[in-house]
Amino acid sequence: MNINVENNVVGATRLFEILLKKHKLERHHMANQPPEMILPFFNSWDGLLPIWMIKSDEMAVELLGHRLWDVVYEGNSESILGLSCRDKAESIPSYDQYPVANESEIPFSLRFLLCQQSLVENMRFKGRTFEHKDLTGLYDITEALGDGDVLPFPNADSIMTVRLNSFIMEANRKKILTKELVKEAEVNL
Repeated sequence: MNINVENNVVGATRLFEILLKKHKLERHHMANQPPEMILPFFNSWDGLLPIWMIKSDEMAVELLGHRLWDVVYEGNSESILGLSCRDKAESIPSYDQYPVANESEIPFSLRFLLCQQSLVENMRFKGRTFEHKDLTGLYDITEALGDGDVLPFPNADSIMTVRLNSFIMEANRKKILTKELVKEAEVNL
């Protein structure tokens, strides 16, 4: 698949639309909502798109040191998650520390996989319904983030710490993490 997707909100909307079609998710509707509240309806700057974008940006920074999207995430009390996104037009230090990747740095196939993983990690599907997971870990989206306030982009160390913590919590929940395994994995820092 060789598709040119811009690094902005329109490009992200297009890429996630492709993902929803590829995985036949266009007819899934939000749990506890009318059937017409289908998933593609939420693929917008004030819907679920910001959470999919920010998570794919985090993965790209963690793995490659670049962001996928030339956008900023900001507070929006009118949106589903209290968060929206817009194309980045100004210099913001927390975002500028990780440049936006071009096609040679992150090819479309890898961008596609990162976005697919973001979608999978942030949704729960049951039958023909879905639920979204809240944005947690690195962000505190509360009343402190007012309308139009830019959400600072986290640094790579924070992203990796939260991901490792989530892995450990999931391993503990599934009783995969044993004392012996922890002992073997200990490293001196």
